[in-house]
Amino acid sequence: MSNLADIIAQETQDGRLIVRFLVSAMEDDLPDFLPCHRIDAARLLVKLGFDQAQTAIDRARADRRQRTPNRDSRAQPQPITKWLFESA
Repeated sequence: MSNLADIIAQETQDGRLIVRFLVSAMEDDLPDFLPCHRIDAARLLVKLGFDQAQTAIDRARADRRQRTPNRDSRAQPQPITKWLFESA
């Protein structure tokens, strides 16, 4: 059985119909909508867009952390004077 998110994605062409509706509301294409409805539609579009962007950023950071070894296990830089004067 599909969960609600899967059903919504399937019925709205992966959310494209929802975005199209919100854009229409925001651009005043729907005659019965008030200015407050246009503002709410714009806010929802911004929230949905930034939430998805933030999710992608968080996933990329997590992937990078998994691929990058601990700083403690990497070679640490040493002052040049340490090895410069030791060999003399």
